[in-house]
Amino acid sequence: MGGKIIGIMGGMGPDATVDLYNKIIEETRRRGAVCDQDHLEVVISSVPQTPDRTEAIFGKAPSPVPELIRSARRLEAAGAGIIIIPCNSAHYYYADVAGAVSVPVLHMIRLTAAHIAGNYPEAGIAGILATDGTIRTRLYHEALEKEGIEPLTPDVPSQKDVMEAIFGKGGIKMGSPSREAIAKLLSTANKLIEQGAAVIIAGCTEIPLAFKHTDLAVPFVDSTAVLATAAVTAAIGNED
Repeated sequence: MGGKIIGIMGGMGPDATVDLYNKIIEETRRRGAVCDQDHLEVVISSVPQTPDRTEAIFGKAPSPVPELIRSARRLEAAGAGIIIIPCNSAHYYYADVAGAVSVPVLHMIRLTAAHIAGNYPEAGIAGILATDGTIRTRLYHEALEKEGIEPLTPDVPSQKDVMEAIFGKGGIKMGSPSREAIAKLLSTANKLIEQGAAVIIAGCTEIPLAFKHTDLAVPFVDSTAVLATAAVTAAIGNED
């Protein structure tokens, strides 16, 4: 298939990185890849030691910017023609990363908001499942509002459930989410739907590892899948 090399700034977390790469492979197959040589070249820089983005946003951890920039520059040096970041909260530092390299860095959150506007034009309200850091920085709020979509976030107890489902005992970060963790996410999503959300955004790249779009009564927008599709499009230079 040829095209630009895709560089993945990974490790935040490792499972989410693998999920993104798998979705790139799936998207490439959807576009006609039938053998190894049909697939795109991908370089992954996995840096799990990158300081926690949410903790950093709340001033409880060192800035992740030095590691993010180191990872981006490693990918550029390896020949990446585009760079993608499978971590929503890391996009708070997008300007630092994009300014440190000379190749395009795709913006997952803006792409996700545009995807909703283009595919669900009647969805006036979007429910957001994300970390405290992503919610605090209003990354999705700003992107959605620019597309004319009202953002809706969980109430305080439900947001605690989201964080527990991601980071807690039996949470997704541990590698195999418990039934309780999955139930907390589904319950929070359904509360957002009851409040008027016409779509639910998986605004943390760990969340798609826990449940599928068929688990909800409204469209479930996987930001990782949106990023994978955009990366393949950018790499091969067309939209089909």
